[in-house]
Amino acid sequence: MSKPEHAMSAKKAIDGGSNVQNARRGARIFAVFTLGSRVLGLIRDQVLIHIFGAIATMDLFWFAFTIPNLFRRLVAEGALQGALVPIFCARDETSGRDASGALIAQVFWLALALVGGLTALGVLFSPWLVGLVAGGITNPHHVEMCVTYTRLLFPYMLCMSLLSVWAGGLQGRHRYGSVALAPIVLNLTWIAAVVLFRDSFEDPIFAMIAGILVGGVIQVAIQLPSIRSEGFQLLPRRPWLSEDLRALGSRIAPQVFALGAYQLNVVVLRYFASRMPEGSMTYYYNADRLVQVAYGIFAVSIATASLTAMSVSKSQTNEAAVLTNLFRAIRSTNFWLSASSIGLFVLSDWIVAGLYEHGAFSGADTLLMTPILKAMAFWLLLQGWIRPLTQWFFVEGDTKTPVLISLAGMVSMLALASQTYTRGPQALGWALSVSAIVYLMFFIGLFLKRLQNEKNLARCLMKDALRENLLLVAFALLVFVAIRLAVAALVFSGETLWLRVMRLMVAVLPCAILYLAFGRLMKLGPWSAREGEL
Repeated sequence: MSKPEHAMSAKKAIDGGSNVQNARRGARIFAVFTLGSRVLGLIRDQVLIHIFGAIATMDLFWFAFTIPNLFRRLVAEGALQGALVPIFCARDETSGRDASGALIAQVFWLALALVGGLTALGVLFSPWLVGLVAGGITNPHHVEMCVTYTRLLFPYMLCMSLLSVWAGGLQGRHRYGSVALAPIVLNLTWIAAVVLFRDSFEDPIFAMIAGILVGGVIQVAIQLPSIRSEGFQLLPRRPWLSEDLRALGSRIAPQVFALGAYQLNVVVLRYFASRMPEGSMTYYYNADRLVQVAYGIFAVSIATASLTAMSVSKSQTNEAAVLTNLFRAIRSTNFWLSASSIGLFVLSDWIVAGLYEHGAFSGADTLLMTPILKAMAFWLLLQGWIRPLTQWFFVEGDTKTPVLISLAGMVSMLALASQTYTRGPQALGWALSVSAIVYLMFFIGLFLKRLQNEKNLARCLMKDALRENLLLVAFALLVFVAIRLAVAALVFSGETLWLRVMRLMVAVLPCAILYLAFGRLMKLGPWSAREGEL
């Protein structure tokens, strides 16, 4: 690209990127609340592990929780919100706040009807769904318990779907606080239910389920003040088959197929986990939860804000600004996930021992869970590219490409998992990570092919982001390995819980300080000087 062309693209991108500050502010707000939610989630997991350990009953609960959670991610956080935000932003930009507020009311009541019906069907067909997800369970009593748990948990999906509609509208107005607060509420009610009421039920799992359902209702209710302050209508006043609803339906259907292919990976992994020894599902779930802490705090927070920024730029027909916002999101996400994934891989045994090895969770459990965490850390590393690129396709209105990519990744994961699951739950983690490589290869190739204009700018930004990502991974690996060796040389007499926690903190804190100092000194990730120069 010549200097004049490069300068014109840069000016266009910067002029069209007036919403970037809002996106950054939103990402920070969302990250802070998400950090609180994930910390509470870890505390919740510690409570559950301490009380129950890795036993068959907990395996059954996680299998049951997978089913409504899968539909929630597919319908609510996935297809519905991903399709709604770009349409909402376009309507807000072209027709004003009243029109976009009316759209939210329409979608809310339509979601209540459709997802309510889907919830009823889920309750009715729970035995079949349990057989699909946990077909390896052969004990009839365990199957019956899993079906009961699943039926009781399905209304949670309805609450999350309604929350997702309001979250889409608030996100489009750069209002993130109450939405990000919702998971904190869920974790608090979950913890309170287990600690205070588990002895009130013959089966203490019912206390957890009650906490989840109550938390779901409260999550929706706390959005009402923000909804009213933004002037959103609570009752629809426009025809049901409006142009916006038709556009929403045309976007949702392909996204359901795309996300369905990905969620089918989850079903397959759960199915193979059900054929493994007792406790395998609990090990896998908790390893995934540790990975999701970093993914939620960084990838989801940045992606939530960048989706709005890209959608607004798209509504202004400014492709250079869309690309600029995309690669800002990629660089920022990669900065945080590079350190997180390397840290989880290098310190995996210390992390599991320091966080989980207490109460009913033994040292033998630590040895079984550690390899799963190592395998899933690689999946986390790739999400710095996959999550933002997925959103770019949706913002561009290309719903077919993610479907094809998801199917390719699903086939690769299924083939690998079916051949390796007998080696233990860590094989499922590696199957998921390898499938993520397939996802990323297709995403990058088809992203470059899908571009109509600004291809030179996109290639330039991608090369910058890739070089920066490799540099961050190399530095993080060097720091974490060096600090681990140094800490291991210290004398930690005994293996008490407090000594394990101390060892972990002594290792993590200097790594974090050195990594942040390196990023700021080299102007990488969120401090990148190239954001203003391009």
